[in-house]
Amino acid sequence: MADLPAGNRPPAPRPAETFLFTEIVDGTRWWEQHPDAMVAAIPRHDAILRTAVGATGGALFRLTPTTFSAGFAQAGAALCAAHQAARAFQHTDWGAAPLRVRMALHSGPAELRSDGYFGPPTFNRLARLLEVAHGGQILVSAATVDRLAGALPPGIRLRDLGECRLRDLIRFEHVYQLSADDVQTDFPPLATLDLRPNNLPAPASPLIGRDSTVGEVRTLLRRGDVRLITLTGPAGIGKTRLALQVASDLVDTFAAGVWIVPLDLVHDPARVIAAISTALGLTAPAAPAPLVALQRYLRDRRILLVLDNFEHVLETAGLVTQLLSGAPGIKVLVTSRAALRVYGEHEFPVAPLAIPDLARALPPAALATVPAVALFVDRARAAQPAFTLTAGNAPAVAAICARLDGVPLAIELAAGQLGHLTPRRLATRLDGAAGRRALDALPPRAAHPARAQTLQAAIHWSYHLLDAGEQRLFRRLAVFAGGCTLDAVEQVARDDEPPLTQDFILDGLATLIDKSLLRREDEAHGESRFSMLETIREYARERLEESGEAAAIRRRHAAYYLALVQEAAAARDRGPAEIWLARLEAEHDNLRAGRDWSREADQGATARQMAAVLGRVWEGHPAGAAARWWLAELP
Repeated sequence: MADLPAGNRPPAPRPAETFLFTEIVDGTRWWEQHPDAMVAAIPRHDAILRTAVGATGGALFRLTPTTFSAGFAQAGAALCAAHQAARAFQHTDWGAAPLRVRMALHSGPAELRSDGYFGPPTFNRLARLLEVAHGGQILVSAATVDRLAGALPPGIRLRDLGECRLRDLIRFEHVYQLSADDVQTDFPPLATLDLRPNNLPAPASPLIGRDSTVGEVRTLLRRGDVRLITLTGPAGIGKTRLALQVASDLVDTFAAGVWIVPLDLVHDPARVIAAISTALGLTAPAAPAPLVALQRYLRDRRILLVLDNFEHVLETAGLVTQLLSGAPGIKVLVTSRAALRVYGEHEFPVAPLAIPDLARALPPAALATVPAVALFVDRARAAQPAFTLTAGNAPAVAAICARLDGVPLAIELAAGQLGHLTPRRLATRLDGAAGRRALDALPPRAAHPARAQTLQAAIHWSYHLLDAGEQRLFRRLAVFAGGCTLDAVEQVARDDEPPLTQDFILDGLATLIDKSLLRREDEAHGESRFSMLETIREYARERLEESGEAAAIRRRHAAYYLALVQEAAAARDRGPAEIWLARLEAEHDNLRAGRDWSREADQGATARQMAAVLGRVWEGHPAGAAARWWLAELP
């Protein structure tokens, strides 16, 4: 292998590197269909890249029959190599195999090893950037543009393509295209998630330790004879995150889109069709045959539906069969704690993450490759950015992951404690009296399989580490459906007396986030939103019921959201109120929850008032049909 650019050779710090990945578009198909032509074309392809990389001071470190990877000490040199290669490719007579090569450049840290570079975060982002490029196109990441510091090589320009959402990645990428007078510059829009029909949320964290499982489910869904897969397993095992990853990987496969339908807040089976219609962007289904209307819409479309948390509406399993029979182009991926038990279902039990064998003392580098440990380390760094796996803490981390049976949510909760506990202290608490008390104190209904008890114990243990005020705030947050704003928390959850004052609430929310019991989402309309995983919210809801506060908190919740829609109505009367319309759409689940509680508590006037005001706010807006539907359901 040629000399690689300088990497991290202790004690000197590692300089940032720039990397070039290339790929022959449809290269595998070309090898299958035209092997003789490829045998002749590939040496020319390799020679062009080797020459371009060598002439600009770079070095090859990975080569496959269809891909090429090189490293550079300078970002400008990497751009020059890509430009030279593209120009040569464009003017080469390929004969019977007209190769189209796409390229991408990204800068970031990577470890220099004897066989090349190792840098998963850097290379994962580069691979995702490469896969959205077209044949002949050269994409450049924002990190590489930053390295250039405005000093572009002669003859090279950069075209700003804006921010794009790349598969699997949490952070959007600002993408540029390399342009020059002597290479092709006109291409279709990038094949990013932004341009493919879907409603998939950006993941809150990377999926760790599930590569083989994702591949298995993805392969199963691509089979022509498989149209319904149910991912089963206890709460916290990672069914939803796995389903989202599979769906994201398959957005190119379904021409009419990939759509997730959250059912965790749907407790009335009659509303399942409405939930599916809403996810697809349809207006409220028309009575008296909403199923027929939905089947008619789906009939000629190729769609993947992800029905998430189906255990809440298991009695409607036959509906899934009806949708599949009436719409031959759709496939359904379900997440549920129990199988649907319908014809054609392929159940896929989701196993816990592999845990370390405590009988074998692995060195930190080897231990870090065990999936449960890899997840713990990743989440630990969110609580303690400087956290690293060392010989000193490795035994404790291994013990924690083994104690928690490889249940992802339990591991995340435990890792969230590292802001104030060392791994050794955390392991001692989980194994000692505190851990046993958490198990002993579980409600009777938690006498489920061991892994369910493990998760319940982890949540219970985290809850009892909170002080009395934090516990009260935590359980009151359970009243919110689909997240909430800071203003909503301050109005609904606080007390006039300590400790739940306005100042305490800010600190309390920060504590709950630090301990992984609450999530802070991206800002929307200038406000942050806070939400709980459904499993944690379910636990908080149980504590709220036990506290005797539930009725009062739900009354405040309904009153707050009635006031919100009244304020939106007033804003609409004064003129355009697009911001308010968007805010009400974000609060859809809370509005429904407030309406439902009002109706169940014999306060139908509040529910009718909310629906009537919403109808006025949403007049002429697609959501207006939903408000009218709400009103029609009320007694």
